[in-house]
Amino acid sequence: MIPLENILQSIKHLPPVPTVIQKALSLLMNQEVSASKIVEVIQYDQALTANVLKICNSAYFGLSRKIYSLQEALVRIGNRNMRIVIMASSLMQFYKKAGDGYDLRKGDLWRHSVACGMMSMILGKTISQRTGHAVEDHYLFTTALLHDLGKVVLNEYVKESFEEIVTMVESRKCSFVEAEREIIGMDHAALGARISRMWKFPDRMAEAIAYHHEPESSPEPCSLLYIVHLSDLLCMMMGIGGGVDGLAYRGMDSVLQTYGLAEKDVERCMASLLEEMARVDGFLYDENDVHRNHP
Repeated sequence: MIPLENILQSIKHLPPVPTVIQKALSLLMNQEVSASKIVEVIQYDQALTANVLKICNSAYFGLSRKIYSLQEALVRIGNRNMRIVIMASSLMQFYKKAGDGYDLRKGDLWRHSVACGMMSMILGKTISQRTGHAVEDHYLFTTALLHDLGKVVLNEYVKESFEEIVTMVESRKCSFVEAEREIIGMDHAALGARISRMWKFPDRMAEAIAYHHEPESSPEPCSLLYIVHLSDLLCMMMGIGGGVDGLAYRGMDSVLQTYGLAEKDVERCMASLLEEMARVDGFLYDENDVHRNHP
């Protein structure tokens, strides 16, 4: 087992989420804050401003004409979409490192994370329609985008113990996180929760990240956790960046039953995700992503 101190020391070297992004996200959560106040915060980060305008002008939003100012971008796409754009643009390079410890190609982890973020929004809407109760979505996309954050750090440790982990999964029929915990000393979900807390994201987000593979173990299960869990499973079922651990997690029947979702609902969600992913391809991937046309 790898000393826990070594793993925890690794996260201290991670770059923090820039203060401007933390402040902008906080303001965007408040519907009473004016657009000018939000723009005032973002405009001083040149890289963020450029990325936000690039994404807003992409085919994904389908605006009738090109926009050149943050003020107009915020008015045209709204606070909710702006939160998504800011998180995506700020985490892109962090996630796009190779994840060979999990048998992931370059860009796979990023693609899976974005797909989960989008699937969470699709599921949230579907569940709201099915149950008649609106699903709180302020944290859905961001939490789903961050759910595998721990893999970025744990990748090297998994790589060192790869054969041992896979053997344990196959021989004991256990989940990948259970094998990680026993062999490495910590699983990627728990580590991701620690990182999210270090970055000062809300506790409920950290809890959803910590238990996204094992919602039944959470002391306080909630819709945020269930939807992130389901989003992750569905994306892995679709073959979107699952890696070696993609088929080594338990099923989702209980979550589907919780919300009264049928097989046809799941199929519609998957079809919607494929449409969404096709639309975002232009701004989420670059010429260095060797398999951008894959599912």
